[in-house]
Amino acid sequence: MNVKTAGRTLDLFEAFARAGKPLSLSQLARAIDAPVSSCFGIVRTLEDYA
Repeated sequence: MNVKTAGRTLDLFEAFARAGKPLSLSQLARAIDAPVSSCFGIVRTLEDYA
């Protein structure tokens, strides 16, 4: 994991906190201004370690 990915991971948590509800992958990508593929990779990694 590189620094950019770590930052996006924090952005992801902040987006969920702001929304206060579940977000789809495309909503999440828009919320953190990142490609869907990047969001998918982060979410997948978090699921693997949950």
